[in-house]
Amino acid sequence: MAPSVKDILKQSGLTDEQITAMDAAVLKGFETVVSAAASLEADAAEKQRLMNATYENDIVPALNSWG
Repeated sequence: MAPSVKDILKQSGLTDEQITAMDAAVLKGFETVVSAAASLEADAAEKQRLMNATYENDIVPALNSWG
């Protein structure tokens, strides 16, 4: 699970008071970026899984039978 925007801002050194004082539009923008990054990460993980499955199930057996 992706960290929340608040968690990311706290990790960067901001206090709860500073985060609360931030403009809502800025926080919404940060949330959009975090959401997009999490989605891209999930897509990449699925593509990696599919590539590994293709390698194990198709490529390795074909190479073994060729040799």
